[in-house]
Amino acid sequence: MVGIVRVTLFSKLEIMFKKLSMVLLAVMLGMSNAILEENRTLTDSRLYPKRTEIPADDDTL
Repeated sequence: MVGIVRVTLFSKLEIMFKKLSMVLLAVMLGMSNAILEENRTLTDSRLYPKRTEIPADDDTL
């Protein structure tokens, strides 16, 4: 009887550990996506056209 109780307690703890691991993994993934998105909004240059330097006609090479 004691062995059965230990097995069921261990399996319940194992299930709780797996669920906690999944929640922790989801939180870490969400945080990394938020940090990446914030970095993109700070350094995003897609809205601005690239400026190219046009050489002058009298420029000798």
